[in-house]
Amino acid sequence: MTISIIGYISIAQMTIKETSLIEVWSGAYGYEELINIEGGVISELPSSEPLTESFFSKNHKPVEYYMSRFFSEYEVENIDNNQEVDVIKGLLYEVAWRPNTLKWKEQERWLSQIRWNESYFSEKTEDVRFIEDMEKKGREMNLTGEEYYISISHSIFSFNVLGIETEKLEKVESWFNDMRNGRFLRPGEKNTIIISAYVSDELGLSIGDNITIPLGGINEYNDAAGKRVDTRENYTLQIVGIISSNYQDGAIVDLNFLMEALKKNTGEMPNVLPIYNRLFIKISSENLVKEVISSIKSDYPDTAIIIRGKVNIL
Repeated sequence: MTISIIGYISIAQMTIKETSLIEVWSGAYGYEELINIEGGVISELPSSEPLTESFFSKNHKPVEYYMSRFFSEYEVENIDNNQEVDVIKGLLYEVAWRPNTLKWKEQERWLSQIRWNESYFSEKTEDVRFIEDMEKKGREMNLTGEEYYISISHSIFSFNVLGIETEKLEKVESWFNDMRNGRFLRPGEKNTIIISAYVSDELGLSIGDNITIPLGGINEYNDAAGKRVDTRENYTLQIVGIISSNYQDGAIVDLNFLMEALKKNTGEMPNVLPIYNRLFIKISSENLVKEVISSIKSDYPDTAIIIRGKVNIL
C-alpha cells in the first residue's frame, strides 16, 4: 500500500461522451465545507483521522502554497498505472498581493475611508491613540491625519490560480470552459491566463488586458532582518478568457508555466517539486468509475470521497 502524505480527497464525477471524469482533491477545507458543495454526495468518510504529515513545514516554507498537502509525482504515477485511467495533473496556488489596477486602487481608498471613520468615531483607547498618531505624522508632512492614513493604507487581494496540464485537456476543457468572454487556453500556452468573473469584477479587468501577479518565493516577516521579505517574482500575463462560473474564485494557467515560476527563488524547494493538489482523472468507461474510486480509497485510506453526479460534456 502506498504511504500517503495527503489529508483527504474529494471526488466529483462527470461524463464526457464515452469517458467519465473524476476530480481528486488532496487536502483542503474542512469536511463541513465539502459536504455543503452544491450537488455533492458523501460516499465515504475517512477511515481515521486525516494524516498530519505535510510539506508545509520550516524545511519547505520557501514556497507558499495554498494547500498544505500534496500528491507527489510517485503518487500520481501510482494512480496513473491503471490502464483504464488518464490523469491530468493540476496545482491550485494562492496569489495574494496589492494589484495596481485603477478599480482596485479606488476600492483601497474606499476601504481605508471606512476604517478611518470607524476609528475616528470610536472611543476605544487603541483607536484614540491611532488617530492621534496619524494626525501627528500627518502634520509632519503637511497633511491631515486622514489624508496621511489613506496615503499609506493598502489592501491585499487574493485568489487561487489553477495550473493544469493544458495539453491533456482534449474533451475535458469544456468543463473549465464556461466562458463569459474570450477563449480557453491553448495546449502548452504560456504568458496567458483565464480569470474568473469574480476576479474580473473586483479588479476591473477584461479580455486583452494584462494582469501582473507574484509567483514563487516567500513573502513573510523576517525577525532577523526586522522587515518583511518578499522574494516572489512578478509575471505579467494576458487575459484571454473570463469564466462565468468561478473555479475556486480564481484563474487558470498552464501547469508547466506555473511549475517553472514556482521553482525560482525557492531555496531547497526545487528538489521537492513537482507536487500536485488537483487531479482530473479520465476513466475509459462509466462502469469502471466505482472500481477506480475503490482503488484510490485502498491506496489512500485516510480520505473523504465526494461524488457530485454526472454532467454531459460535449
